[in-house]
Order: sequence, then structure tokens, then C-alpha cells
Amino acid sequence: MSTYDHKRQIFYTNLLLLGYDQSFAQTHGIHKVAFNVDMFKLPNKAGFEVVIYFLFHRLDPQRSAAEFRSCWPVRDKKAEQTFRKVCNGWLCQIAQDEPDAHLPKIVPSIFQSPGGERFCNLLLAFSTYVLSTIIKAENGVSAVDMLLRPILTPQNIEYAAAMVKGTHCMVINGRKRFFDSIHNRETLHKTWQSSAKDMLTEYRRLSKKIRETEANVKDILSNHGDRGISSPARSDRNRKSLTSASKHGRIFDVNIQSVRREEKIQKVRDLWSSVEDFLASSDTQQEVVSSILSGVVHKYILRASDLDIRIPEMLLRECERELLKRDISNTYKAGKLDLVSILNLWNLSMHLYLERFEECDVIDLSKQLEDLQPKVNALNQQLDSSRTLANSLRTQLIPELKESSAR
Repeated sequence: MSTYDHKRQIFYTNLLLLGYDQSFAQTHGIHKVAFNVDMFKLPNKAGFEVVIYFLFHRLDPQRSAAEFRSCWPVRDKKAEQTFRKVCNGWLCQIAQDEPDAHLPKIVPSIFQSPGGERFCNLLLAFSTYVLSTIIKAENGVSAVDMLLRPILTPQNIEYAAAMVKGTHCMVINGRKRFFDSIHNRETLHKTWQSSAKDMLTEYRRLSKKIRETEANVKDILSNHGDRGISSPARSDRNRKSLTSASKHGRIFDVNIQSVRREEKIQKVRDLWSSVEDFLASSDTQQEVVSSILSGVVHKYILRASDLDIRIPEMLLRECERELLKRDISNTYKAGKLDLVSILNLWNLSMHLYLERFEECDVIDLSKQLEDLQPKVNALNQQLDSSRTLANSLRTQLIPELKESSAR
């Protein structure tokens, strides 16, 4: 497929995504317009009028109705000229106000012979712009989620191949995420269908059981009426009330009311749980508000003027390039201490210390360890002897001295 054919296919796909079909032209009194990929391979004025009006209508229905009210549908030469003028003005305004639309250069002559590669390029760019605008407006897609087109400049022209490769990878990644989302939705849809089928089966089973129960109740009522000979008036009254209750479905009113009562109680419990969750999640905010109302917020103040900050000359000399790169020129801004600059200076100091430590060799203390080990053992023995002597003094000598002094 050539590049031109590929562009026409993309434009046709954009129209389908925007919801264009043959009925749109028929609703506006235009019946002989072929809608296919090759509709603009040759000049096609009728197709141009329908398609371009459809795109403007999808972009801004109110403005399109106001702009084209005097020339749509196109009936004569004057209306045709006005229609082309409105299209040219609106597209020029979009090209000027919306650089991200990437519309090609627009000349009025392109609308007099609407066909060929130049016209297809214009429709492709315009339909892509309309589609992106509709996606943002109707589907809640923000500009951050959209894949932006890289812009080549003389400064980054050498990275063109890498930019193309990166864009290609981002498109593949976005397509993969889209297909994964579709797969998950399809799986959920099948799961819900299966659940709905099971619930429908259970509903039919319960409905059948209810009908059988009501039939049994009617049989019991009829048998009870046949046996109530001693008090026919009372039996007839009971039979009528029970029959009426069965007919109107009031036999199970008690169960229904209990179920509804349980539902209301559960709803109240859920509301109370949501209130408790809100209170638990807003503890921090409540403490902040309480501290502000009680005046504690101004009780403890960190005064940067009391800090005596001195920057070593070696740090300024060794890290001059890094300081310029991070734009650290002064630790004070507008007479206030700039904590960000201080933290950056501390980080640079730590990196400088690490570099100096890595440059120095670690001293081998294995020989000194051999000389120190006997001394450590001797000191441990002396420590044990001292502890034994202290224990004997505490348990034997001191009690004897106390007894002798007491005599």
C-alpha cells in the first residue's frame, strides 16, 4: 500500500470513528454521494460539501449551524461560493489558533477542485484534529493521556531517528494497553452474562416454587372450607380473607416487610460506616484546624536568621560546575533562607565526602590485631579478678567490718 493510499485509509477510518454514515447525507437531502475510501481520489464536490460540513458539525454544532445557515444545504452557485468561503475562513482560524492541529497550508483554490493528494492531506489533518477534540470532550481524555507528535527543529534534527523509534514504541505500548483493556472488559462482560443467566435460572425456579406454594395454599383453603361445617359463617369469612390475600399476594407480606426492614437497617449501617471512615480519614485535618484555632501554630517557629550557614571554599571550588548546573547562586532568596539550595549543597557535600573516601586506601589492621589479641586477653583476666575481689569484699569483708564495729 502506497503512502497516499494509507492516508486515504486513515481518513476514512477517522470518519467512521466520528460516526459518519450514508444516512447523514440523506437527512440533508443529498442522496447521490458515494462513501468509500476512494471518494476523493478524483475531484468530488458533493462529497466534499457533505464530509467537510459533517466535520465542522462534529467539532462545534452551534457554530456550524450559525456559520452555514445561509449556504447549507448547497443549492446554487452563490451558496457554493459562500460555503467555500466559510470553510476557508474557519480552517485558517484553526490553523492560526491551534498549532497542534498541524493543518497544511490552506489556499482557497483547493476547495474548487476537492480531490487528489493535497486535498486528502488537508482532510486527514482536519479529521484527526476533530477526532482528538471529540475524544477529549466526550470521553474525558486529558491532554496528558494523548500521544503528542514530536516536533523537529534544527537543534534536534540529529535525533530524528530516535524520536521516530520512540514514537513507534509509545504507539505500540498504547495499543497493547488498549487491547488489554478491551480483553478485560470482554472477560467482565462474559462473567456478568454468566451471572445474569444463573440469576435468571434461579428467579424462574423461585417463581415456579411460589406458584406451586400458592396452589397448595388454595388447596388447603378449599379443604379447610369443606371441613368447616360447625361454623359456616366463620369458615366462609376466613376462606374469603385468605383467598383475597392469596390473590393479591399478601400472604408473604410479613416476609417482605422483614426483608425491607433489614435492607433499611443495612443501609443505615453502611451510612454510619461511611461517617466513621470519614472521621478517621480527617483526623489529620482536624488536628491542623484545631492547632490554628487554638493558636498553637504560631507557638513554635523556626527562624532561619538564627542559623549560621558557612559554605566551605573547597565545596565551591570542587563543585563549581554542578552549582551552575543546579542554579545555586545564593542560600537566601528575598531575604529568606532557601531550603532547597541548602539541601542541594548538603547533597553535594556528601558526594564529595564519598569521592574522597573512595580515593583513600583502607588501612590493613590485621598485624595490629595479632598484637592486640594477647593484651585483650590479659585485660579480660584482670577484669574477672577485679570482679571476683569486689564480690568477696561485698559479701564477706564488709559484713564482718559492720559486725565488728557494732560490737
